[in-house]
Amino acid sequence: MITGAPVNVLDFGAKGDGITDDTVAIQAAIVFCENNILPLYFPSNAVGQFYKTTAPLVVSKPLTMTGENSRNVTIVAVDLTVGQFLLDIDGTTFGTYEQGEFGGFTLLASAGNCMRVKNASVSKFSDIVLRDSVNGIIYTGTRCYSNTFERIIVTGGISGVSFQMSAHTGGGQHSFSDCSFGGSTGFSISNDTFVDSVNFYNTNFEQCLVNSFFAAGYVRGLGFYGCRTEGCDGIDFNIRPTTGNLISGIVFEGCSFVASDNGGVPRISFGGDVGLVRGFNVNSNSVGHGGNNFSSFLVQLNGDGESGTVANNFLDGTLANCAPVNTLRSNVAVYNNEANNGKFSPGFTLQTSTWTPIDASGAGLTLTTAYSTYSRVGNIVTASAEIVFPATANASNLAIGGLPFAIATNTIAVGATASTNGAQFTAYIKAATSNFVNFKNESNAFVPNSSISTGTITFTLTYFV
Repeated sequence: MITGAPVNVLDFGAKGDGITDDTVAIQAAIVFCENNILPLYFPSNAVGQFYKTTAPLVVSKPLTMTGENSRNVTIVAVDLTVGQFLLDIDGTTFGTYEQGEFGGFTLLASAGNCMRVKNASVSKFSDIVLRDSVNGIIYTGTRCYSNTFERIIVTGGISGVSFQMSAHTGGGQHSFSDCSFGGSTGFSISNDTFVDSVNFYNTNFEQCLVNSFFAAGYVRGLGFYGCRTEGCDGIDFNIRPTTGNLISGIVFEGCSFVASDNGGVPRISFGGDVGLVRGFNVNSNSVGHGGNNFSSFLVQLNGDGESGTVANNFLDGTLANCAPVNTLRSNVAVYNNEANNGKFSPGFTLQTSTWTPIDASGAGLTLTTAYSTYSRVGNIVTASAEIVFPATANASNLAIGGLPFAIATNTIAVGATASTNGAQFTAYIKAATSNFVNFKNESNAFVPNSSISTGTITFTLTYFV
């Protein structure tokens, strides 16, 4: 931390009245404090006023920049473009940027991004509110390590990602505590990032539209301790390394997954995009949903050789409608997990075999099966198939029967993707009226047999029995 008598930004001509363009004054104060190794201070705005800027505020040398507090100090950028940052902390030209400290203010960037942290290390960011912008914080560069983020609150109006590690290859030790992330995705680690030791403590992921957390890069050491999610529309934690990437040393402990918008979606997903997931521990967590009806898996394994433990977790659903994992792996230990009406059997019982798809549309079509397999863990079945269709002009709704087990009464299974000749469909079962698989297109209309004539369709569907 830089010490000495703080420099008041008002002494450089900033007004903070919401009308005057303070860009030049604030930038001059930043440069002065950088060159003289002095802290920069922003006093409170009057009610309804703010520091107005029209261009990025650039920090290129170690700086302590603090406001009175994030409730009373607001910096607003107008006329920024999508690729610009209200506060651009870029230590590239300085060489080794260390010992910066930022906090006590709110940032609004409108069409731009709130903040970039590039090639800055051993720095602290605390008590910062980010809102009404494209992205919150972009974290990038070849020298970004040993940084601490405390009470970073991303509220409404972030249309993109609250915090994104992008093109980051700069080292490890990244700590996030008492933060709150929202937006389309709460926190993202892109596939061009190589990082180690990323840990979250008592952090909240709130109302994210796609994922609370998404990781596609190379990560060694990823921990979530006492964290919380609420209201995510999709999978909360989607850990999906791409080809050539590995995510290992993953811990979820003492976390609460509550009131997600879709109780039929897994809370954690490992793998699924060719990269490797190794060494996870999902231990002592709680999964809740409105009406005590969580109806999916705590952990979804996607067949990429994952290894780890899922133990001592509570799922607020019934034994008949939820499960700790979607399938068993020889190198994944599953035990001591409980639903609201009893305990899950240790490890379950894994059953795998083949099944025979048949035409259930009434058209009498002869199907050729390239493969058709299933796995069953307890009362959860995952069935897959690749089917070649004959030439047909039949307009009946495409329907595949012969499922290996009858679906549970009044249960809907939906969401698995299917494709043929480049088109994408959704496999759909509604057991109240049928026990076969229909398919819907992007317009939510049923797909007729004629549209698959001489084509090949593949699908995977998970359902309860």
